This record gives sequence, structure tokens and C-alpha cells, in this order.
Amino acid sequence: MGAQVRMAVAEPIRSRTPLIGRDDELAEVRMRLTDPRVRLLTVTGPVGVGKSRFVAALAEDVSPAFEGGGGYLDLTDTEPARDLDDLVAESMTDLSTAASGFPALPRDQRFLLVLDGCDRLTATLATRLTGLLSAYPQLTVLVASPARLGIYGEVVVRLALLQVPDPTQAADPAALSQIPAVRLFVERTQAIRPDFRLTDANQAAVAELCARTDGLPLAIELLAARMALSSPQRLLAELDRDIGSLAGSGSDTLSRHHSMMAALESSLDLLSADERLLIGRLAVFAGYFDAAAAAAVGGTTPEQTCQLMAGLMDKNLLRTAECPDGDLIFRLFRLTRRYLLQDLQQTEDYRAIRRAHAEYVLALAASGPDSRGLDRAPQLELVGSWHEDILMALTYLDESGDKVSMGRLASALRDHWRTGWLTEGIRWLTGSGRLTPQGAGVLGELLIEKARLDAAEHGYSGDLVAADRLSGTEQGAALLDLAGYLFAANHGEQASRLTEAALREFTRHQDMRGIAHARYVLADIASSAGDRKKAIRLCRKALSGLRELPDPAGHAAGLERLAVLLIGGPGCARKELEQAVCALGAAAGLRASTGHVAPPALSTAVVYAESLARAWLGDQAVDECLAAGAAQPADRAIAEAITPAERQPTVRPRSLARQRNEHLLTRREWEVAELVACGMTNREVARRLGIAEWTAVNHLRKIMRKLDCSSRVQVAGWITQRGRNAHDEAEAG
Repeated sequence: MGAQVRMAVAEPIRSRTPLIGRDDELAEVRMRLTDPRVRLLTVTGPVGVGKSRFVAALAEDVSPAFEGGGGYLDLTDTEPARDLDDLVAESMTDLSTAASGFPALPRDQRFLLVLDGCDRLTATLATRLTGLLSAYPQLTVLVASPARLGIYGEVVVRLALLQVPDPTQAADPAALSQIPAVRLFVERTQAIRPDFRLTDANQAAVAELCARTDGLPLAIELLAARMALSSPQRLLAELDRDIGSLAGSGSDTLSRHHSMMAALESSLDLLSADERLLIGRLAVFAGYFDAAAAAAVGGTTPEQTCQLMAGLMDKNLLRTAECPDGDLIFRLFRLTRRYLLQDLQQTEDYRAIRRAHAEYVLALAASGPDSRGLDRAPQLELVGSWHEDILMALTYLDESGDKVSMGRLASALRDHWRTGWLTEGIRWLTGSGRLTPQGAGVLGELLIEKARLDAAEHGYSGDLVAADRLSGTEQGAALLDLAGYLFAANHGEQASRLTEAALREFTRHQDMRGIAHARYVLADIASSAGDRKKAIRLCRKALSGLRELPDPAGHAAGLERLAVLLIGGPGCARKELEQAVCALGAAAGLRASTGHVAPPALSTAVVYAESLARAWLGDQAVDECLAAGAAQPADRAIAEAITPAERQPTVRPRSLARQRNEHLLTRREWEVAELVACGMTNREVARRLGIAEWTAVNHLRKIMRKLDCSSRVQVAGWITQRGRNAHDEAEAG
């Protein structure tokens, strides 16, 4: 092996402490660099990531594998115009020139040339190194650069940021100390404070500090240097106030930059004027954004934006993440954003950029679940990042006095608030002034979900939403939405009171659809309370009110609702049953002709009601009634449905009490079975009998086992069939 050549132009930055968190990268790059097919390897990454230390450690490790030796050239202070020619052109092209301090490169032995400090010379180096690599076929060049050189055959290695902890996840000090960013902070702190340890008291602040740096080694070392007279908690407060607190000296870091502000400015100096303008505006985003978002705040065309962002990515000023569909999203490094945001806030364009940002977030929120909207964030596990931008947009709209847009944005974020931000969602909605019906409904749902039913009711009757913020049919719709949530939460009395208020508001403004909707809700409440007659009466009135409106879907739903009530009663006259089944047939005909599909809950209820009707009337009679109903014009079907059928002797399942002992059902089991045959749910059965829902479930299981039934429908069928037999026997007797 030839002599190891050492040059005199500069000394490499030697790592006097171990490189933390770089073992895998060193192994991978070592393997690539020793491959004879790799002639040029560029180590790149954001400023402060430790490129110089990495290439120095790597060169020292691999240079013995190069029989011709290795050399190091620091170009930090080289002027692009002239000194580069002197040091590169003369020293590398006419390598016999002793004045260069660099011996001749061997042509027949592998030689490793390390170039550091190339920040301002990437364009010139690309030309010079192309010729040099052609002239010396045994030469391998290792470059530390803020951006790739763009030479054919160049292998680019981007140094990753050190892994940081998640401040929101609890971890014991021992586990936290193994995370590379924390390990670096602790080791550098112990160099000046040997007694420092991670404890339960300081671990949260240390985790947050490391997260704020994004795992940038320079920032972590500068933070650790301040621990001589400080604490993690105090450092966190200082960092919140001023990024300039990240400063030190040559004794604190081996980096050529002794402050983060100087490091960031040196990186930004490499940008073109257009790139600098765009990245300054991108600081308005707190989290990830895509190219469309960048164009929205950048004031550039999509094509220009993509071109400029490509340049920012090459210079390692943007972080990227890949979406499931392959698209890229971007974000600024936290410290870079802090630095740029301070400058942006001093510009005349700041408010206009904030407005553009808020409008973009609003457009995303309103774009719905099937588009590239905010609900992609949960799928990409970026909800927290989007959350920051949501709050920024809402804050701007609030401060600018645009309560209408603020309310629209807060209302459109229903699903987002429900992923863990209920309190914030309620706060923003209640502060939005007059809400739309959608916003009022979202607020009600959030309040219900947070188990604040009293506050929710108060909100819709007074301070939160009520008459001083909504008026007319908007108020009615808001009250009705909340009533629905209250009813679903088993607060029937409150739901009934709000629905009555909504009905009065709709009636005052002659809103027939609103009136019908309110009556349907009241019918549901009455049915749940066991007042079937009232429920049927309300349902008929609602359907009658819709009769003159051109609303096939509403007509179908009304017919189905009424039929379900008629069939599910505890005592059913045959004529009533036939009328109800005809209504189901008419509804099916309307849905078939218009393509409207019943909501899932109503569709399930219709299927169940039809199964009960078949148990009462038999398949042939039901099929005939369905066909007759489907053949009727809608107006005639509605007219017949809202006209009570003639009363005839009814078949009452409760009359089966005489036969209790025949199948060993207890008295309570008979009561449960009869109510199941009426179409009641377990909850409704429990409410009617005054027992717990779980008790009702247990009774039903015992009934199914004794009757050898596998479903509720079979239990209902058995009960109704036995009821028909009992009725026939009574008439025969």
C-alpha cells in the first residue's frame, strides 16, 4: 500500500467525541465509498447537521483502503472568482506545482480526495471535478456540500436528522436517554456539568427541547452549552422568546458556525432572490403543505412554484414526506421557520400572506372527505401538523374580525375536532358569532360528545347559539339538530322541548319541510316513550304536509316511517297491516323510479317491519300488497296512508299470556318477547319495562334458547304466529 498523503492546505475537522446516531450511515457510506465504481460521493444535508464531522470521520476510517492515500482540502474561505482557480485548477490540474501544498495525484493507485466547505462553490466545482475525474481514473472524491453538485455519476447521501422523542408520549428517563438527540444533549451537557442526569422532573423539557431542534446536532450542542448556568425548563422558555439564544463559541461545537442564526443565514445566502422570497412566505405554514398550498401563499404560478421548491429541496431547506398516493408534502425545519417568520412579520405583505393562508385552509376544510382536504392529515398521521395551521387560520380570522369565515372554518372541521380537540372546537364555535345550521349542529354534537349536556342545552337556548345569533328557519334547524343529538343520548324530555321550539319557528315561517322534519322527530320521541298513537298521528300530519311538495325522497321516507309505526304496534288490525304494507310498496316504487336510497337506519327498520308483516299476513298477502302499493300514483298512496283504516278485531300478542306455560317462558320473558314482536329495540324494551338494557338482552337470549330461535325476527315471527292461532281459536269457539 502506498504512503498516506496528507496535504497542508487545511486540517480536517477531527471528531474528538463519538458521532452519535450515525453508525448505520457510516457503515452504508463506507461500503459505497470503497466501491471502485463510485468516483464521486457527495454528503449533503441541512446546515448544522454535521456534514464536515461526518466526512472527516469517514475519510479517516476509509483512507487506508486507498493504496494511493488520501488528502483533505477545505474551501471555506475560497473566493469563487479567483481563489478556486488557484486552489483547484492549479493544485489539481497542475499537481506538480509545489506551491499548492498538494502533491501530485497518483494515476495508477486509488486516491481519496476530500473537499469540505464547498458552500459557495458548487457551480464551479461541478465543472472542475468533471475534468479532474476524467484525468485521474483512480481518483475518488468525497465532498461535503449543502447541495448536490449535479455531476453525472454522482452518488448523493443526505444525512438524516437525529431521531427525536415525541414530547406527547410519556417515557421513563432510561428509555429517553437512548434516543440519539437526547443522548447527544445529555453527553454534551455532562461535559460541562458532570452531575447532570435525566429525571422525572426535567425529562419533559429535555424531550421538548430536542423536538424543537428537529434533531439538528448543531442546535443541540448550542443548547447543551447553555446548561452550565441554566436548566432545560429555562432554556425552553428562552427558546420560545428568541432563537438568538442558540449561540456559543468554538469550545461548544466543532462547527464553523457558532450560532444558529449565523448558520441559517449562511444557508439562505445560497438562494436566488425568488427562492428567498418564496421560502420566506412559506414560513406562514406551521406544518406540512403541498405545492398547491405553496403557490397559494407564494404568489407564483404552479409551474414557478414547483421549480423554486425543487431548488429549495436541493439545498436541503425543506423536509419531505410521501403520501399514500405517492405525492410529496413539505415542511420547513422548525428553527428555519422561526428565523424566517421573525422577518416575515416585519414585512408589509405579512397580513396578506396570513389571509391567503387562512383562505387556503378554509378551502381545504370545505373540500370534503373525498378530496385532498384536511381529513388526509389523520390518514397520514399529520393531524397535529394540520392542527397548528388550523389554529393559525382561525386566529387570523378572529383577529381580523371575519367572524363569518371563522365560523365556516370551525364548522367544517367537525371530524377534526372529534379526533381529540373537542374543547378547542367548542371554544372556536362558540366564539364565532352567528352560526349556520351546520355550525350549530356541529357545536351541539361536540357538546354532547363531551358529556356537557346541560351546557349544550344552555348553548342552544341562550348564550351559545340561540335567537340572538340565529333567526328564522336557521334557528329552527339548529334547535332540531341539537334535539336529535339529545334524543340519541336518551334525553327525550329535553329533545322534545327543543323540537317543539323548532316546530314553532318553522310554522312561523311556513317552512313545510322543516315542519315535517320536526314532526318526525316528535313521532320518534313519542314512539320511544310508548305513545304509539301519538307517534302515528304526528307521522301522518308530517306526511300530509309534504304531500303538495315535489319531494319524492321525502314522500318515500314518510311512507316508510308511517308503515314501520303501524306494523310495529302491539295490536294490529288486518286492514291496518295491509295499508302499511301498501305504503311500503309505494315507497319502494318511488325509490326505484328516482334512485333515492333510504338511510341505513330507516332501511333496516323497513326490512324488519316487512318481516313482521309476513309473519302476520303470510308471504302471498304481503307480496300482493307490495305490488298494489308500487302500482299506485304517489299522491294516491299518500292519501290512503294518512287516512286511518277501519278498525277491525285485532290480533294482540299480549293475549298469549294464557299460553305462558306451554313453552316454559317466564312472565317477564313473555313481556320481553311481546315487545320484541312489536319491533322494539333492546333499549326500548328496557325503558318500557323499567329494567337495565343488559337485563333485557339476557332475557332475549333465554327466550331464543327456549324457542330454538336464532334471531329477533324469528322470535317476533313465533309470537305473531301464535297470536294468529289464538285469534282463530277464539273466533272458532
